[in-house]
Amino acid sequence: MKVTIPATILQRFIALSDLKIEISGGKIYLIGTNKNFACVQYLGETKEPEDSCYINNNVSLKEVVDRESGIAGSLTFDTIPDLATGSVIDTLGQIYTDYIHWPDESVLDNWYNWFELSTEQNGFLYFDMLDIETLWRVSPTGELVFPEVIDANKPVIIRDVNDDNWIGVFIPSIEGKRILKPATLPEWL
Repeated sequence: MKVTIPATILQRFIALSDLKIEISGGKIYLIGTNKNFACVQYLGETKEPEDSCYINNNVSLKEVVDRESGIAGSLTFDTIPDLATGSVIDTLGQIYTDYIHWPDESVLDNWYNWFELSTEQNGFLYFDMLDIETLWRVSPTGELVFPEVIDANKPVIIRDVNDDNWIGVFIPSIEGKRILKPATLPEWL
């Protein structure tokens, strides 16, 4: 697989803990998650064969991405999955070999299943402001809309109104969450 991604896109996604590049059905996707929500950036079409790799998101990568973003650069991910090896090449030709890995399993393995719209209202959406701020930073323009119907037991789709090539999703999880009640008007009002 050989995929070039603009540093400005990577800079947005670097705020997420798990990152993956996937080629599927002739399309290239950048997928990221922090386990509370996930985002996908459609990067275009390709003739490359179906493939994927996981990005080792660390401080060193963030420094390279920030530098490349400052010069409107990009990073090229060049992998040989059969050998579980690959490299990342910056705009100036510098090669990095520690930014790609192949875990045995990842939360991103079945990312496509997270994206379906609910047809029946059920419950309410709970999130904290850090989730919303991170989601806002990862989106292309920060102008987000939520679906008209929310099922709290299923992923909740979020779209950037200015970029059709980006989608986000809140991932419901019972693990570690408190049982909460939806917002209502207080008695004193």
